[in-house]
Amino acid sequence: MQDWVRESLDHQKWGVGKVSRSFRRMSRMNSFAIHLFIDAWPNGWIKAIVDCERNVKPAWYVYRDALTPLSVQIVCERKTFYSGDKFKFPVWICNDTHNVPDAELKYVMEQDGKCINSGSIDAWVPNVTEGVKYQGVLPVSFPIVDKKTEICLRIGLYDKDKGKIIHEDVAELELYPVGKIYDTMKVYMLGTSDDVNIVVDYFRMDKVQNIDDVTDNGVIMVSNDNISEQDFDIIMNLVKSGSKVIFCKSSLGDNLAGLLNIDSHFKEDDSWIVFRNTSLKCFDGSSSTDLKYNYSSILGRPERHYFMDFDNLGEYIPVLIHKNKTIVGTKKYGKGQIIICGLKLSGKLDTTPLMSKVVSFLLNL
Repeated sequence: MQDWVRESLDHQKWGVGKVSRSFRRMSRMNSFAIHLFIDAWPNGWIKAIVDCERNVKPAWYVYRDALTPLSVQIVCERKTFYSGDKFKFPVWICNDTHNVPDAELKYVMEQDGKCINSGSIDAWVPNVTEGVKYQGVLPVSFPIVDKKTEICLRIGLYDKDKGKIIHEDVAELELYPVGKIYDTMKVYMLGTSDDVNIVVDYFRMDKVQNIDDVTDNGVIMVSNDNISEQDFDIIMNLVKSGSKVIFCKSSLGDNLAGLLNIDSHFKEDDSWIVFRNTSLKCFDGSSSTDLKYNYSSILGRPERHYFMDFDNLGEYIPVLIHKNKTIVGTKKYGKGQIIICGLKLSGKLDTTPLMSKVVSFLLNL
């Protein structure tokens, strides 16, 4: 129960902060409020940000900060990065006051609590009629790291005349080392898709043109949704001898369900979050929100997870799930592994470290 309470409070804090801050950046927005602000009963509305005894929830603090009359915002739609990544963070100033001070923006980047970069620039403070003004982007080059590292971006709005800070915004980020390269692992692609291409290119796998060149530790990636029984039998014989086959999202359908003797149909679905099988080693050190609201390098913004799932009757070890259905699952077959990967990977593998860690885990089975 306590885990559920903690997770729900964290989600409320995240959602309230994201919506309230975005409303402040809308010049046409005159006013907004939260329903419900204060709960009336002990067993009342879970969405309230203050309980019936006037104890504030974590969401109350982010709501209060979002309503700061004269404030600066660093818009952070992506929280995880790889060693050496570069990214541009939009910066805005919101003003609901009649005061337009001569101000400047100062920023600091901290790595594990130590300052590694800083700078300043004149601020363009909007008047109350304008309400908000875009300041441009803060370009960030992340350092090289060999382990998970906490990065903090601080940006402060300073009054030049008074020499005092007016408001500060903070973006807490995570930086990960670049994933392992599998340039000696041979891969044969049956069909082609964006998901297959991103995996092969990201891990720099050794592409072969003939399926017979796949070694015992090799991988067959299938994206063809109309695989023949003959090709299926060839693949299964290689898997029995020690190879791995990964059936990607585009290959999942009634034809493959029949060949794999899966009773349920593959069904298409989407969600802002998918869930982990936390008993697996690949999820050590991860959190429940690492696969939530993930950024797409293709769209340049967060994107829902798109996937095919199926009812798992115990044959497959679930890796990723949604509503008790399996999205990614594995099954031992002879000396090799059958892997069903129903999750869309393109656009996310290069921005979501946990996703690349999961794929790396599958390649090493």
